[in-house]
Amino acid sequence: MFVDTGLLQHWGLRLDAPDVQGEQKQKVAGYPVLTVSPGTLAGGCRISDGGLVADCDIGKGRAIVVADADFLDAPRLGDGARHNLDALLKELAQLE
Repeated sequence: MFVDTGLLQHWGLRLDAPDVQGEQKQKVAGYPVLTVSPGTLAGGCRISDGGLVADCDIGKGRAIVVADADFLDAPRLGDGARHNLDALLKELAQLE
């Protein structure tokens, strides 16, 4: 659960709660990833299919937002999440 303090709105984003609770398989940066009850991002940023990842231009910089607080808890998620960190690193590499 993520308590938004207004930062997402400041960036022009909205995080909607998931319609269905539980694990979901999605694709991020070409990798299969496992998420746990991810929300859906919407707004003025570049949003991935499925709404899991937003790429936002913010001032002179950029932010990558992932709509799942458990995204990096791969050891707990097991083998299905083995590419979660690879996907995040590939997304972040685009910031360079």
